[in-house]
Amino acid sequence: MPTIRALTFFIPVYDWFSNQFKKDVENFIFKSLELSDKLELFQWTTRFVLPPIPKNSQAKDCSKIVDSILSFNFKNNILLQAFPVTPDCKCIEDIVDILSLDDKIYSTILVSNEADIDGLVNKIYLRDVDPNIYTRISITYGNWVETAYFPSTANSRNKFGYSVALRYLDLMSRYLMGEKEPLVGFLKELKDKILNYEDYFYGVDYSLSPWMEESVGKLIEERYNITLGGSGTYDAVYKLNKEIHNIVSMNIVSSTGFNEVMLPVGEDNLLKERVKDKTLKLGHLEGLSSVCVVGLDMVAIKKDEFIINGVLHDMFSIYKIKGKPIGLRIIPIEEDGINLKKFGYLPLIDF
Repeated sequence: MPTIRALTFFIPVYDWFSNQFKKDVENFIFKSLELSDKLELFQWTTRFVLPPIPKNSQAKDCSKIVDSILSFNFKNNILLQAFPVTPDCKCIEDIVDILSLDDKIYSTILVSNEADIDGLVNKIYLRDVDPNIYTRISITYGNWVETAYFPSTANSRNKFGYSVALRYLDLMSRYLMGEKEPLVGFLKELKDKILNYEDYFYGVDYSLSPWMEESVGKLIEERYNITLGGSGTYDAVYKLNKEIHNIVSMNIVSSTGFNEVMLPVGEDNLLKERVKDKTLKLGHLEGLSSVCVVGLDMVAIKKDEFIINGVLHDMFSIYKIKGKPIGLRIIPIEEDGINLKKFGYLPLIDF
């Protein structure tokens, strides 16, 4: 059954540090919730994305932002991408602590130059904090991306609008078998719902993403007759990515964001199994980022400065070769695996 995975609203900010900040954001959030009711998309989650925060923001400024936003008493299915930041932001060393304030808050760090990586390992990934925090922080390589997906998103235009992400693995499976009408029909229904609100619409991110038993990994293995990590893996993911691009090119509903295969290990039960049995290793997932948006996502990695630093540089090189933004989300741990609050058991990846 296809689902709107996320209805994501992009909230503009005109003055981060004035007394008007809270009122402005509150007005846009209420506007978003009213629009959500009118759209009647019955989304799985509702999300809000702020613009990149100013480079001169300090920890006290960020805490004030958090306090202002959380005063709205959001429901459980609402998430906040409140802190897209650059490595030269004054509060970069405090981002992990800020995320510990509430599990609804997310952040991404933009890495545009290789020198941006310097210091990030110690500032971000070697901290003695709850590993669950790392499920809510990513690195975005290249440029800011306006997408409904978290954490690698930012309201870079600083305008009000909304975007949609899908859970449509069942429709994609049928599409690959030649049954195209169910997916086309679903997109036409979505287009009808947004018709009167197109002025604010950023687009759909058609990225194919899993949720536990709704496994992208399983679809890839069964469709292309391979075992992930074995020979043919890159070709299979590349071919599935091309199918997504073909759907985007239909232009039934306009697109935004990444629009590629997503392989978050912590959100896909088959991927967890392949990591656990050491069929799928760190090098495989790094390399898969060359043929899909985030081959290295929701991965438990050894909490080791040398290893993490190497991964961050590897991913920058892949971004440069690919020529498109990619994301990275790793969870540094010292054990052989970890039980995450929202995602269950995640095994440590071998390398």
